[in-house]
Amino acid sequence: MKKNVIPLVVGLIIFIIGFFIGMQYKSYQIRKSLNQAFDSIGSSQSNTEETIMKQAKKDNLQIIEKKIGDEVTLATLNIKINSIEEKQILNAKYGSPKVAKEGTKFVVVNLDVTNTTNSQFDFSTDSIIVDNKDREFSIYSDSIGAVDDYLNYRELSPSVKETGSLIYELPNDATNYSFMIAKAGTKELYKIVLK
Repeated sequence: MKKNVIPLVVGLIIFIIGFFIGMQYKSYQIRKSLNQAFDSIGSSQSNTEETIMKQAKKDNLQIIEKKIGDEVTLATLNIKINSIEEKQILNAKYGSPKVAKEGTKFVVVNLDVTNTTNSQFDFSTDSIIVDNKDREFSIYSDSIGAVDDYLNYRELSPSVKETGSLIYELPNDATNYSFMIAKAGTKELYKIVLK
């Protein structure tokens, strides 16, 4: 019986590793297409939308626009952005206050995430915020300890909704911006308009 179990376990591990590598590769392809789309964008907002759509069509990338409160179904989880808040100072119960650099502001994105798989995993996202000047912003590097309900790297159990925040630091002249996240294993890119 041991002889039968070992190949089965090894096969299962190889399958899981292959699955995650494939998901990451597809996510990389979508990020690459997104970067190409944003590299070719002009200065006006209407021109921006038109250029993104042309690039998306060229790369067979489908941009799906959503708004705050809409649920988005991704490959392994569902997300819903509840609210956003702009702040100059972040305070956490067990951390030291974080002050936005001169000429910048923090954007705190509060969202619900629900693991739709049958196994628990740590939530990690490569989502970005893109502003009205086509600039891309990743998650603020000092986020851990900046707010009490920080969501990135939180363990998600299957079918259990978790609520928390992601933090981004944007320049003050970012007047309009959207949350962008790709669905792994597809060519779907979600654009959630925040402001």
